[in-house]
Amino acid sequence: MSCRGCPEAVMEYWVAVCSYQARRPDELSVTAGERFRVWPQHQVQPGWLLGCSLRTGAQGYLPAAYARPTSALDDSGYSEQVSFSPPPSGEPSTHSLQDLFLVTPVMCSHCDDYIWGLGCQGKRCQECGASFHAGCSGFAGLRPCQPPREPATAAASRPGFFGGAVSLSEWSSENVLEWLAAINMLSCGGEALRELKGADLASLDRERLRSLGLKEEAAQDALLRCLAELCRAAPPPPPAASASQLHQGDHDLECGSFPPGLEQCDSCRHLLRGLAHQGLLCRQCGLVCHRSCAATRGLPACRPPVPRPRQALLALSTLWRDLGGEHPGADVPPFLARCLREAEALCQRTGADLYEVYASSCVPERVQELALRLAQDPHADLPGYDLACWVGTLKKYLRELASPIIPVHFYERFLEAAKAGDEAAVVRLIGQLPAVHFRALRALMAHLCRICRLAHSRGRCERPLRLAHSLAFVVLRPPWEQVVSMAHNAQWHGRVLEILLLRGDWGEPLPVFQNGGTPALPPRRPSRSSQQPPVDRSLLEAEWYWGDISREECSEKLKDAADGTFLVRDALDRGSGDYTLTLRVGGSNKLIKIYQRAGKYGFSEPLTFNSVPELISHYRRESLEHYNNFLNVRLLYPVSKYHQPDDEDQREWNVERVGQRLMETNREFLSRSRQFDQFHDQFNRLSQELQLKGQALQSFDEAAAMFEEQADLLRHFSRDCCSGEQERRAVEENGALLQRRLALLREAQGRLADEVRASQAYYKQLEREINGLKLEVAQAAKQREKCQAWLQARGVPKDRINKLLQDSSGQQETAKRGEEVSPDSSWFVADCDRNQAKRLLEGRCNGTFLVRPSQNPGQFALSIVAEGKVNHCLILRTERGYGFAEPLTTHPTLRSLVQHYAHNSLEEHNPLLKTTMAYPVFGSS
Repeated sequence: MSCRGCPEAVMEYWVAVCSYQARRPDELSVTAGERFRVWPQHQVQPGWLLGCSLRTGAQGYLPAAYARPTSALDDSGYSEQVSFSPPPSGEPSTHSLQDLFLVTPVMCSHCDDYIWGLGCQGKRCQECGASFHAGCSGFAGLRPCQPPREPATAAASRPGFFGGAVSLSEWSSENVLEWLAAINMLSCGGEALRELKGADLASLDRERLRSLGLKEEAAQDALLRCLAELCRAAPPPPPAASASQLHQGDHDLECGSFPPGLEQCDSCRHLLRGLAHQGLLCRQCGLVCHRSCAATRGLPACRPPVPRPRQALLALSTLWRDLGGEHPGADVPPFLARCLREAEALCQRTGADLYEVYASSCVPERVQELALRLAQDPHADLPGYDLACWVGTLKKYLRELASPIIPVHFYERFLEAAKAGDEAAVVRLIGQLPAVHFRALRALMAHLCRICRLAHSRGRCERPLRLAHSLAFVVLRPPWEQVVSMAHNAQWHGRVLEILLLRGDWGEPLPVFQNGGTPALPPRRPSRSSQQPPVDRSLLEAEWYWGDISREECSEKLKDAADGTFLVRDALDRGSGDYTLTLRVGGSNKLIKIYQRAGKYGFSEPLTFNSVPELISHYRRESLEHYNNFLNVRLLYPVSKYHQPDDEDQREWNVERVGQRLMETNREFLSRSRQFDQFHDQFNRLSQELQLKGQALQSFDEAAAMFEEQADLLRHFSRDCCSGEQERRAVEENGALLQRRLALLREAQGRLADEVRASQAYYKQLEREINGLKLEVAQAAKQREKCQAWLQARGVPKDRINKLLQDSSGQQETAKRGEEVSPDSSWFVADCDRNQAKRLLEGRCNGTFLVRPSQNPGQFALSIVAEGKVNHCLILRTERGYGFAEPLTTHPTLRSLVQHYAHNSLEEHNPLLKTTMAYPVFGSS
């Protein structure tokens, strides 16, 4: 029997748990109980065995789920009975796959990555419930179809599946949180991000994310990139491959964390998703890939050594691997000890708000740089890094540990104790942690205790809940296959950290906090059977009480309002009798829950106010700083429901006037929408272009490093190995040639860097334009809906309203086509060449101009007088529009370009043209 050069001593013996019928020529058919030898698994695609049957001598691939390893067999075929799970009753059937539509992400049974998205995202077996990505469904046969043996209650608790697509607008805030957990983004956005619904995601942009508390650009980019992928149609699955084609190339793959937005999958060339644990990294050659790509695509052969850009990743991956490495003479890893020591020293020297520093984020590039330098030498002298950078590096270390400080198999036990309100049980669990994890947790908590004492000495006397919550997701997290559960347990993560900090014995005393040391819980929710108190009449009559309005309407009413502007609405759980105070602070909206229990109201226990109006009246006189140190503001300006700015205008409306206003608003809406779409397309194209140019700059760096290495080699050779003059001269000539080519390389790199800087400036300009247009489009749409609602309320038929909209849309299209085809005759000269243009403009004042067809087919040219001379410029026409240079071809028409440069000098494109397009050649002036 051929063993392909593999010694029999290293082969393993397996037994088939159930029968498998080969589906391809390179696969092996076996019957239940049949024994066979297998080659070492690192030579084969994960999930497959390459074996040789002891019964038939046949060789081929077999799904690993159909077999179990056994002890070595002797040649006679006698052996001890193998211990394995009994096979399912009867032969395992083929999966009965149907289209998969879901909202809650589920784990793919083939690649162990999460399935999420809109529309059909894969396949699900009706019998056993196994789910597969579209690209993984071709490998469903690797997993036997075995219906689960579970009670009906367990089956009912599975994520909901649907018979058809569920639109994004139907997603609840809980669904959004589950999606954020699946893409490793749940911990980045603070409380405000956790209130988003599916309808909010469609309008999410950088400005909105900043207002929600997500300030870090890298996290914004990562989230917006995942959001764009969510809204895209599902990609077609890759072509099916046989097991032999999926050979992993002997890669030693492990889960890795990478700088967000910088690393691509080496298989599909798409960026990795999320902030941590985004994909797989080969320890030998530095290959990076998605989990799904490793399971469905053939990977290139493993070829050490590691490329220079990936060496940093491997250095950090070794650091994050576990807490139990070799640390002679140290109780905790030197990296962790150094971060804690430096953070404390800087806390002593700075007057910053310490709780705010720990709750904030730092520039990821600085954090990555510091982490890499620490990984190389934890004891190195590292000046120049501030407190935020050291705290960010500490949180990065804790977040990216393969096994967190509280190991994942303790996750459920800590949460169960916290949910039961048993603080003593939470504290007792600390003593059951493995020794290395206990020592690391003790060092971290002792550090936080010292930070609390320092903050208390500076006047921060409230409980350090903000400090505890800032580390809630990095100290405690579930296993990967349960990561979606974080969406439902977010508040309990914070609760566990509160108990650990305030109740644990860490060898460091805590100060006496203003409200006592016990963590505060929100008031207990009453049972459904409890009687909801009647609504106070004084509340119904209050001008600031808006009743049952949505969060979106509330945000619209507070938009651009001054700090201290407020209103009150019903809480989402309306049966509880609670309310929500929405307050404008620091340019954003803060939501504060008003609890009601037994006829008393307040923000937290104890509830002391007899009514909501009494509470509001109190905080109109007193600052909310008494409730929350970060809210140093009073309730100054109520948003009145009795007087809205549009009321007086509406009194003068009539049907004809509103019809005209509807048509004008519709034209404005269509115009702004079209311009928004154009800018958005340019923005996406420029984003891809910047990404490619960024990769090109990295390639330049690698090429330059290669040239410098060759130059060093030549210098060494010329000094030590050259004996003759001719040989030395040849080496010197080669060295000079290398230097010239290196100079050319650097010059080209400089030009590319200049282009990148210019593109980045335009990218930011486009982003500002898009954000402005988005608001204008939303305002126009709202005004259009308002006009339609007014006409419908006055009995105007729907058909007539639709005709007004259709007529205004047609006028808009006609005007656009006319503008595109027929530019202004005062400056556009159709039959004109360069010489004729010069004759028309000679002797005219500066700024006189005309536009004419260019000698290049399909293009135009500008002829203009500047400094007393006639100058000529080519007007580029691209698919994006008109302009004088890439990437600034953003004007949809020639008229738009002329109108822009009537107010903006052409000097930005040509230093000799210090003028605007002021006077059309055939104009009246």
